[in-house]
Amino acid sequence: MKRYKEQHVWLDLIGYAFLIGGSLILSTLGVAIVQNLLQEDFSWSDLDTNAATIAGVLLALLLLAVVTRQEKKRSLWEFCGFRTIRMRRIGLFIGLGMLLSIAFGLILQLDVWGQLAVSHEQKAADEMASGPILLVWVTAGILTPFIEEIMLRGLVLRTLRHVYSLTTAVIVQAILSALLHTHPLQVSYTFLLGLLFAWAAIRMKSLWASVILHISFHSTTILIIRAIREYESAGLFVGSLIVAILLICIGLLPRGKSPQGRTPYFSGK
Repeated sequence: MKRYKEQHVWLDLIGYAFLIGGSLILSTLGVAIVQNLLQEDFSWSDLDTNAATIAGVLLALLLLAVVTRQEKKRSLWEFCGFRTIRMRRIGLFIGLGMLLSIAFGLILQLDVWGQLAVSHEQKAADEMASGPILLVWVTAGILTPFIEEIMLRGLVLRTLRHVYSLTTAVIVQAILSALLHTHPLQVSYTFLLGLLFAWAAIRMKSLWASVILHISFHSTTILIIRAIREYESAGLFVGSLIVAILLICIGLLPRGKSPQGRTPYFSGK
């Protein structure tokens, strides 16, 4: 593995941040320009945030792929630690994501949160109203978690690990994950989720574990939790809970040799 100095690690991370942030900004401006040309009296409140997110994520992935190939001499997938995991494990992390989302949904309904919960719910409702539910699911439920995992549990965690202990690297990436969110309630629970997502990637020696867990968490929140609240369906709640538990139980069944073998997550191989 290439020897890194601390300053080089942070320069790399700043570069990744500028690359991803710049991609999202350029895509937002591009979508705004197109909408301005096609739509009279366009204002920023009319911006198609879903289109901007999709374009930004795709541009960021393209640039990251080029940078890692040129600078690290490896593909983006190799560099971030994408390795095959078993189908049962995929089910396990889907189930865990569903269970986490349901649990967080119940916790946020408690009266102890007061105005924080109200403002959090309003923020979520505004995001849901930004377009058709399936489009919102693709952007907020799939693409956003995907790029966050590549950035935080892929680039940040693995780069920090070159010079810091595993504990320090995991905590720092969780703090950065929390700081990406502006709502106080989101900051608190995304820190905890950042620790959990990192554990999943390290435990399974593959970024796919945290990607699937993260996508499942967001997708359940968007497609199931909102439906439960909108239709006040106890059957949908119980059914989702049963599916989540079954997936977890199946995923925890005894298994044979892991496809990752003994290769550690941070080996650089």
